[in-house]
Amino acid sequence: MKKDYGVLVIAHGTKNNQAKILIENTVQAVQTPFPKTIAYLEFDKEQTISSGISLLENIGVNKIIIIPLFVSSGSTHLNEIKYMLGLDHSTNHPEIQQISINTPILWCSPMDDDPILFKLIFEQINMLSSNSSEENLLLIAHGSEQAYNNHIWKQLLEKLKQKIEHHYSFSAISYATLHPDNVTFVAKRLLRNGKKLIAIPLVISQGYLTEKKIPSKLDGLDVMWNGQTLIPHPLMTSWLEAKISERIVQEEER
Repeated sequence: MKKDYGVLVIAHGTKNNQAKILIENTVQAVQTPFPKTIAYLEFDKEQTISSGISLLENIGVNKIIIIPLFVSSGSTHLNEIKYMLGLDHSTNHPEIQQISINTPILWCSPMDDDPILFKLIFEQINMLSSNSSEENLLLIAHGSEQAYNNHIWKQLLEKLKQKIEHHYSFSAISYATLHPDNVTFVAKRLLRNGKKLIAIPLVISQGYLTEKKIPSKLDGLDVMWNGQTLIPHPLMTSWLEAKISERIVQEEER
């Protein structure tokens, strides 16, 4: 196994054991000659970011590639992770401690507007839509209460909306966020035209958001919803492999 690089995939974390298994299967399926591991920001006292760094450093890797397994750069969790890694110098969470790291860190961006995200959302649409001209579409994302971060979320959602408009003929397409929360409001507004409503989450993996939070916002509304998340689709493994390759190319070209 080559030790030029080590790969640390960082996920948010979940209390859902089945979801955790699917996340870990996605990472384990990654084909790379370099050592890799996964860490969680929350809900796991064993596979922490600190322990992931230590594991790779003990192996003796020269550089560590960090891949945040998040949908958008608008996630406020990215600031927390960057602060822990010494890549950001301030955070709104004073309880977070920086990690002692002796190896250069190579940061990767989250999914953002990667073509793979668009492919996955299109697949979800195709599973639920039978006649788009007679249907409305609602994209539901996490969002952020922080104005700057929410702006980044909205930029991504707007790009996705435009892509969908180019490929489908939905009666109406809109998006909503849990932070700030406008999911129920937007869903009810879309239903006013009498068309069927399809709701699709932009969520990495199964868990609280897709099993409880979002369904509670759609409760009592006539909505087509299957709660399908980006993982366990095999394209998520392909995305991770691409991020590793791209980051190494960037580093080697410096």
